[in-house]
Amino acid sequence: MKVVSLVVGGIFLLGSQHVQADMLGLTLNADYANLSLSGRGGDHQFSQPLQFSDDHWQSWSIAFEHPLPLLPNIAVHRQNGNWMGSTLLEGDLRLDEHTFARQNILDQSLDITATDISFYYEVLDNSLLALDLGITAMVFDAELAVTEPASYQRKASGFLPLLYVNLTTQVWGTDTSLFWQGHYTDYRDQKWSKTNVGLAYQFVDFTALTLAVKFGWQQQSLVLTNQDQLDLDFKMSGPFLALEADF
Repeated sequence: MKVVSLVVGGIFLLGSQHVQADMLGLTLNADYANLSLSGRGGDHQFSQPLQFSDDHWQSWSIAFEHPLPLLPNIAVHRQNGNWMGSTLLEGDLRLDEHTFARQNILDQSLDITATDISFYYEVLDNSLLALDLGITAMVFDAELAVTEPASYQRKASGFLPLLYVNLTTQVWGTDTSLFWQGHYTDYRDQKWSKTNVGLAYQFVDFTALTLAVKFGWQQQSLVLTNQDQLDLDFKMSGPFLALEADF
């Protein structure tokens, strides 16, 4: 299903089931993930499978919620990751118009950075269940580089609209909750999906401040097709740990 039809359906749902927040709120979140990376990359139509070591993925976000009717809440999110590895080529790889022949051993790196802003509504918000739905506008930068035996790189940047969902279920009688958060788009042959699922434990509960530690599993899928002459098709997955402050 294309992202346009999904967004239209989401907007309709938001407009028909909007629930207001009770008061002003500010939420800060920072997380760290150790993600394994698998997939392929290279110049358009000349990509090859590449091998990378597990590495880090860091992100932070800030969300502002308000009681104003019809106006969406806002969240800003920044994330970045870097991977390095060594590959014995299965076939010819072309990068930055330079060809590396099959059976060559390459050292390579992949850098991805994304900044997005989400506009969302609290569709449900009670003591047991909370559901946020919205849309996200993302700008991203990606760089695939070969560092040995020669130095070549190809950079790509662009814009993507995504759907945003955040579901939280409170475990009755405890300070623990289960959560699932997702982003998804399929826009002009560019695809990006991200899912966080896990547990949150609230260990500080003051009138003006709550603190929670979150941990779980993160999975991402990125497909760029002829984005600035670069093709990328990668999957990233692994555990993450986060700290969240709610004012």
